[in-house]
Amino acid sequence: MRCGGSGRSHTPASETTASWVAELRPNRAAHWVTATAAPCTSLFKPVQVTSPVDLAPQPSDCYHPAALWWRHEELHRTARQKRNTRAGLPGTATRAGASTKQPGALGEGLREWLTSRVSSRGHGLAAAFDTRMNGPAIITGRASKGTSSALRRQGYELIAKPESFRVTKANELCPGEQDRARSWGTALAQSLSLTAESWRSG
Repeated sequence: MRCGGSGRSHTPASETTASWVAELRPNRAAHWVTATAAPCTSLFKPVQVTSPVDLAPQPSDCYHPAALWWRHEELHRTARQKRNTRAGLPGTATRAGASTKQPGALGEGLREWLTSRVSSRGHGLAAAFDTRMNGPAIITGRASKGTSSALRRQGYELIAKPESFRVTKANELCPGEQDRARSWGTALAQSLSLTAESWRSG
């Protein structure tokens, strides 16, 4: 069993998803399970192998506020969260971990681009979005909000509020999110067109 409290991410690869303790004796056996992640903040509940525990809605890759596993994740991730206070954007250490899966991840990131280049680009229009797991932003993080603030500080005019699109643990869009992303992009294009027309007429 491992809590993974020393990991840098919200869901370190070394962290357990549930724990089971069994006390086996010649005349009887006793079992306790968490049905939640992180044994350091979980309650071990007595169970019988022949009588499964009713967990209400079964947990899935997408956040569900009524699922026991996700309710506990809110507590656990809030307790161990170490938010980046600068902008909520991935830094060098985060990209180093991603480089094993995404070639080029060690290159210049958004944080560096914002601090080293944006100020020289002058006035412009901008919008920011992110992808994150389904759940409260305090648990999942929300990079688009920090990105929008950074762009605004650099003099960019934001034409849309920060937006988030939910993904599963497999980094795939949750059901319905692809359509929502298309609608957001369409609205963004319309807003750009109207703003450009306003600039020309002004």
